[in-house]
Amino acid sequence: MGSPYFRFQQFTVWHDKCAMKVGTDGVLLGAWATPLSSADDGAGSGSQNSPFSENDCKTVVYSEETCKPSASAENHNETKVFAEDGYKNATFIEKDCENALREPRCMPMRILDVGTGSGLVALMLAQRFPKAQIDAIDIDEGAYLQATDNFQHAPFADRLCAHKCSLQEWNAAPYDMIVSNPPYFANSLLCPNKQRTGARHNSMLPFADLIKHSERLLSPRGVIALVLPKEVERDILALARLQRLCCNRLTNVYTKEGKPAKRILISFSRVEPPTPPVATDLYLSHDGEARSAEYTKLTEGFYL
Repeated sequence: MGSPYFRFQQFTVWHDKCAMKVGTDGVLLGAWATPLSSADDGAGSGSQNSPFSENDCKTVVYSEETCKPSASAENHNETKVFAEDGYKNATFIEKDCENALREPRCMPMRILDVGTGSGLVALMLAQRFPKAQIDAIDIDEGAYLQATDNFQHAPFADRLCAHKCSLQEWNAAPYDMIVSNPPYFANSLLCPNKQRTGARHNSMLPFADLIKHSERLLSPRGVIALVLPKEVERDILALARLQRLCCNRLTNVYTKEGKPAKRILISFSRVEPPTPPVATDLYLSHDGEARSAEYTKLTEGFYL
């Protein structure tokens, strides 16, 4: 039997009460997910702190009628967002720039982790983005209790909150970043263990629901970041197009050279990039190394 916990540099993740244990997929997503304007895969990914602060930003107030910045934004210390879908009173900081895709963006202020499990990804993002308030949702009672306990013992406990709720039922103010390491088995046999079935099979959260409801909860320039099997790439891109979401980053993940990609890291937003993103490759190991140099760099703020 494996260890009931996994220790990182700044926090410990217990995973003895939830079906899915700490694994590479979650670590990759927690280290890779990045705000919209990051120029490449390495920007901000391995850092414990965002390179931007609120002092670098100009707040913008979106009006309810147009979802455009209002003239009254100049003297606000916080920002109210009035999105087209009616969600209100979210804190949202906007970089004062002509083209948000070419200028660095501020750290996300509100993050949602969908299917949080042990809370691993939420904890990693709380470390990376020290101003972010993070909601973590899961339908499984054991996962909810596990995440709650892990959050309470983390140094950023005041910014983390677990909820027992499905994404389909979740309603909250818009999020600047939505992340998920979702269940992805669709056609394989169900496991007799109901808890493990819920964590591994997407019958409770089909990809179509994941994309549709993530878009519903997304702030105007927010990002949805996912880790998924390589074989569902075309399906997830098609579902995103149906919701008018644009792919802005894509990384193929290989266990080692000479083997096909097993996973993709992919992110979407409502903002269409000036040119289609070029997929990058990430190899987890090279020439027998336990971790490749690029994987080590990506996760250097976390692994001991």
